[in-house]
Amino acid sequence: MPTAYNQDQEVFFEVQGDGPPVVLLHSFLFDRWMWKHQVPVLSERFRVINVDLRGHGESGSVEEHFTLYDAVDDVVAVLDHLDVRKAAWCGLSLGGMVALRAALAHPDRVARLALLDTDGGPAPLYRHLGYTSLGWCAQHVGLTPLLPFVTPLMFSLRSHLRRLPDVRHFRHDVRFVPHSTIQHVADAIVRRDSLHAALEDIDVPSLVLVGEADRALPVRCSERLHAGLPDSRLERIPRAGHLCVLENPDVVNSHLTNFLTHGDSW
Repeated sequence: MPTAYNQDQEVFFEVQGDGPPVVLLHSFLFDRWMWKHQVPVLSERFRVINVDLRGHGESGSVEEHFTLYDAVDDVVAVLDHLDVRKAAWCGLSLGGMVALRAALAHPDRVARLALLDTDGGPAPLYRHLGYTSLGWCAQHVGLTPLLPFVTPLMFSLRSHLRRLPDVRHFRHDVRFVPHSTIQHVADAIVRRDSLHAALEDIDVPSLVLVGEADRALPVRCSERLHAGLPDSRLERIPRAGHLCVLENPDVVNSHLTNFLTHGDSW
């Protein structure tokens, strides 16, 4: 089992393909399966490093407080384990928040950034309340009662109708995410620092993608992120909500491939 360790935390990952390394980082409540449409395409040209973030998938559960910068160091530990000095970091939502902080905390390890349905700002107050409620429910009654409210934030209405197997997969697997993981990861997300003032220091090429129907992190979050990054391109993904990689994978794959193959390698 390919595993790295940081702070006694087990971090599971899979590697596929050869070429310049690309790290994939999934969203909250998902795991590396989320990238099922991207890995086969990207691995034709790149060495794809698909990571289960702390507490998700086959990585160890989270039993204590941590920050998104700790999650950055988890991924750096994976790169060190593989003797990879620099990679393109591609993250969605939580994964994008981790990738942004990697570009600031470890700029020598980041060649490019692909930031999907994510945010560079702090969590608004209503998100604090929502994530706090999520953590409490996970600890005391489980997530099942909240699925009718959480699922529409992850998938657009169109996907509920056209991507039903993926919706069912999410609703099934999320029930097995450890309760302690939900509580501590939610806490790390809502307590994240604002990066708006620091974005100008990120000097690598960046691609910002956002589902046009994203309700969890609306288009305006990506627009502000794009405006703050010195070298970025913004693309809206039609017929997609928060999980554009599952909802409109062909368009996402086209943008990612063009971005990662354009210009110098790393």
